[in-house]
Amino acid sequence: MKKRLGAIPKGLEWISERADKENKTMPLFKNSMDYQIPAAKRGLQDDLIRATFILKQDYLEKIKSYAYWERLQIKDVFDEMCEQFFAGKKVRSVPERKK
Repeated sequence: MKKRLGAIPKGLEWISERADKENKTMPLFKNSMDYQIPAAKRGLQDDLIRATFILKQDYLEKIKSYAYWERLQIKDVFDEMCEQFFAGKKVRSVPERKK
């Protein structure tokens, strides 16, 4: 009998059975309510959000270097920068679009 590509040799059937069980029982999310949480907030504290920004490469290098030498995380450096920038400034919220 000719062996087929992908055929499981005799005695090793348990491998595919185990893999099938693991795939069936493995949840997509750790918590059943995670599917309702946006990806930008998943796995973060309530007051944080994940965002992507475009900035000059020189600024990024300086931010990374500052974080390294001060033993801070990059998000902490951004927190410091924002606190200093917004200190004493009054910022109005953006109005919602008219529907």
